[in-house]
Amino acid sequence: MLLWGLATLRLHDADLATAAARQAIALLPVFTPQGLATTLWALSRLYCHDVELLHRAAPVVRRSLAAFKPQDLANVAYAAARARFADPDLFAALCGAAAHQMPAFPAQAVVNMVWACEQVGYAGHPEFVAAAARRGAQLLAAGSLQGRWLGSFVQSCVQLGFSAGLLLEAAGQRLTAASMADLPSKALCQLVVAAVAHAQLPGRQQHQPQQHARLVAAALGELALRDVSDLSCPVAMTQLHQALLLHDPSSVQLPPSWQHACRAAWHHVAAGCITDECRKDVASTLQRLSMQPQLLRWHGPVLVAIGVQLPSGQQVAVQLLADGHTLSSPAGALTGALELEHACLRRQGWHIASISQAAWLRLGSVAERQQALQAALQAAA
Repeated sequence: MLLWGLATLRLHDADLATAAARQAIALLPVFTPQGLATTLWALSRLYCHDVELLHRAAPVVRRSLAAFKPQDLANVAYAAARARFADPDLFAALCGAAAHQMPAFPAQAVVNMVWACEQVGYAGHPEFVAAAARRGAQLLAAGSLQGRWLGSFVQSCVQLGFSAGLLLEAAGQRLTAASMADLPSKALCQLVVAAVAHAQLPGRQQHQPQQHARLVAAALGELALRDVSDLSCPVAMTQLHQALLLHDPSSVQLPPSWQHACRAAWHHVAAGCITDECRKDVASTLQRLSMQPQLLRWHGPVLVAIGVQLPSGQQVAVQLLADGHTLSSPAGALTGALELEHACLRRQGWHIASISQAAWLRLGSVAERQQALQAALQAAA
């Protein structure tokens, strides 16, 4: 109860939280499901991301899942995601239990479950995906899904490759011009990014394309009435810049002040990019192949691609795929966020050559790396 109170009030005491995590490990055999879930949630809110505690708690959670209520499941998933504890067995069990209990999930719990899956790259339970989308649409239609959660929820679905068609339809039906005015600027940006992404990504079913277009137009129209200083989140601004690159220019446009600010945020992130040794090695290998590499930087803290122009004149973006680019389940599938990055690159005339960073590092000689890079470039072109 003390931890819950500290977490709720956000009174951070690092020494107390660390001691509590040690004590929680000893108490694992006697915790109730609610007690364990609340303890994990509270520690995560107090910035105590104890991986050892989560590692030992995971089998306890799996053994007693039947006793976990919706909020308990969401709290465990939230704590694991905050600690980047991407245990596929734990998330498979949590999502399986959540799918069966989804009709009883409150709004914040379902939002946190989907957010947690996005954070660890887990999209391996289709029943959970379908149930979460249905529940989100029901909660939105009933007015129970708060505006400050809506954009994040829909965007998380899209970034994981979930079908957001039902959610976008419900948003289009529920959100009027008046209710749009009540949404934070960040939530409006997230709605625009999610709707544009859903329309662009391959294999996504778009139930009502005209309704989605109206949703984007309404969100952009509301943003256009606001001062750009209302949005202070650089990541949201860079994502919005990307969405505008793919957005139909014949519909509603943001004022120049917004466009310039979003572009500036994107360039600021680009300027802050540090090219690591692995990408430097790719660049030097391209130079050995008589090519002149250039750094391509899109939104977010992860994606860096190296662009080259082939003798044929085609432009290829070479990307090293790290853990943050792929889903833990299904294994190796690209995240929806990365597919959106690729859609943006392709729209601007780039072909994509993806190389596993782990596989690249296993190549022992310069000749092997040159051969692998030539093969990836030829396959992309």
